[in-house]
Amino acid sequence: MENNHLVLGVLFTTALLLLLVAGLFVSIYISGKNRLKQEIKMAQMALSYEQEMRLAETEMSEHMMERFALELHDNIGHILTCMRITIENKKIDNEENAALYEPIDGYLDEASEQIKLLSRSFNTEYIKSSGLMDAIALEVNRINALRRISIEMLECS
Repeated sequence: MENNHLVLGVLFTTALLLLLVAGLFVSIYISGKNRLKQEIKMAQMALSYEQEMRLAETEMSEHMMERFALELHDNIGHILTCMRITIENKKIDNEENAALYEPIDGYLDEASEQIKLLSRSFNTEYIKSSGLMDAIALEVNRINALRRISIEMLECS
């Protein structure tokens, strides 16, 4: 009988130890799984934050470009128009010297055209309404008009 009690005691202790070890492994497994879920959640939050930041940067950049285009067109365009009016008045006042103003007229025309093209290239609404290919063609024309380098735009089919 004493042997039976001893065997039962050893079996019970062994079973208890096995349950404790199994419980330890289960808790380690669950803890690792929860940690992995938490890391995935943190990575998703970081990715979402990065996407929001990029979106905010893009919106701010577009807003600044549109504002710059408007200021460029309105302010410098206004100054060029005032210059043109002044030159036209000088031509009327001194018709014999009107030919002297012709080169300035050409420069004013070119400056006005460059300002218009440049302001359009910064205006995202113009790009959205005209399309990407038209916006690229506009930039190619603007760069070619500077006569420093020559760019040829090939049609893709």
